Amino acid sequence: MAIRVICEYCNSKIDASDRLLGEKRKCPRCDQEIIIKPAEPEKRSVPVPGRVPVPAGIVTDARTPLKHSGDQIKRLMPGNLYLILSYDRIVAVWRSVENWMINVGSGFIPAKRNTESIPEHGHYVFIEGNVRHTENGRRLVGIRFFELSGYNVLISIARNENELLEKLSSPVPLTTTQKQLFFAYLREQFFRNFTDDTPEIIDYLLNQDERTTQVGDLTEQPFILGE
Repeated sequence: MAIRVICEYCNSKIDASDRLLGEKRKCPRCDQEIIIKPAEPEKRSVPVPGRVPVPAGIVTDARTPLKHSGDQIKRLMPGNLYLILSYDRIVAVWRSVENWMINVGSGFIPAKRNTESIPEHGHYVFIEGNVRHTENGRRLVGIRFFELSGYNVLISIARNENELLEKLSSPVPLTTTQKQLFFAYLREQFFRNFTDDTPEIIDYLLNQDERTTQVGDLTEQPFILGE
């Protein structure tokens, strides 16, 4: 029989054998050691009269209020995509081995060793891409966008890879130019079948919609932890 475990470090959902109850095992995603114990039941929110709940899924309009991003992104997850865009270029990308990389025009260099290249202020969009491992390989299954702006808002990428998440504000849509930048990045960095399982992502990036703040599946699949 399997029990649902929630990693206290990265919030990953894990299905573990009940024979492991009370034992310590490493989380398959963040590699931190956790105790195998049943997750506490989630608290159900009370519906507000007159408000229609937004399902986790395909498309969310910018006019629909969402929870604050701090309640949604706890830490950068290895395997997922994370980018920071200005209005006309990709400013930084996150790579799980190299951490945050800053764009200096000729390429991307480590932010921690090149703080002088980090812009002091500006208005940016933070992109999270949910990547899933399937029987056909890695696939991009969902994307969402958050506002990121202010003086020295980006300097935190040179200190701690997750500190920037505390500075994210409300969900925002991408402009047509930003969608073109992101689409070009996907085509340059990944195989074309990277988005085969989610054609709505490509359709969104190629259309004129400037109101949508998330597309596709942003839920996490539980890991299976056996003996």
